[in-house]
Amino acid sequence: MEKAKHVHATLAGPTVPDQFAVAAGQQITLVCDACGETYPWPSTEVADLNKAFFLHDGTALKLYDWANAPSQGFYSAFIVTPDLPNVGDGALIRWPVFTYARGNTIPGDPSRTATRAHTNVLRAGSSGLPKDWEMLVCKWRATLSQPLVEPVQEWAAETSVEFEYNGKRYGDASLIDLVLQPQPQDPYKLMPVHIRENLNYRAEVQSAEAPTRRLRDWLASSSTPRKCLTAWIHIEGPIRRSVV
Repeated sequence: MEKAKHVHATLAGPTVPDQFAVAAGQQITLVCDACGETYPWPSTEVADLNKAFFLHDGTALKLYDWANAPSQGFYSAFIVTPDLPNVGDGALIRWPVFTYARGNTIPGDPSRTATRAHTNVLRAGSSGLPKDWEMLVCKWRATLSQPLVEPVQEWAAETSVEFEYNGKRYGDASLIDLVLQPQPQDPYKLMPVHIRENLNYRAEVQSAEAPTRRLRDWLASSSTPRKCLTAWIHIEGPIRRSVV
């Protein structure tokens, strides 16, 4: 009798000695739990939900485990105003994001209180996600409240963004790249970041004083009614939480 066709799956997940070789697009051989046959991974014969993300610690997460998790995300803003204090030539200006929740002050403008327009994080990232929450960060991007005119574009090109989780850096990019080309955490390029409950996460934006001063001068002289620039950093991907 002909063996019934099925989609090969390896429930336990493979042990990958060189996760970065797999990430670069090479194939590995897995053994199917259902029929015992070997099959190459990644392969077009394997359904998308049976593919795995390999994390930085070498563990594999199967996509079918996250199939019912809605793709959502968190965002956190910082503000550049014309009256940003001078810090001296050559110094770096830093704006930490995902470090505050609604009701707290906003990085860059201590006179403003954060609302849902500025952030949707449930609590400060220093406390991590709430109990029983977890997220796969598969993409990060940025948005700005001002158009990309020359002073804004110049500042964004000289501004860097770093994403950290549990004390380790997992991503860095220029702000202009995050605005123009959202960075996917591709399983074959950049590993997804698995954020778990109570473990801190944050992003830090930093820029040199000179381009920031030129941006401040433009904001002060601009005819726009909003004499500030608000920038949002977004992290996106499936989010799961236990429902009791």
